[in-house]
Amino acid sequence: MISSGTSHSAVRSSGSEEHRAVHAALVSGDPDAATARMREHIENAKTRVLNDRKAVMNG
Repeated sequence: MISSGTSHSAVRSSGSEEHRAVHAALVSGDPDAATARMREHIENAKTRVLNDRKAVMNG
């Protein structure tokens, strides 16, 4: 369990889903959608990392 209460498998799953969305947009030939999905993934990953860091620091 990650300190924030989110399981590793849930984090991997959400990240994997985000990667699949980026891939689907690329395969469909939609660079604007691929860009948007990648930006969402990066923002979500940043949020997950910061939340985990905060949970560890507040321990």
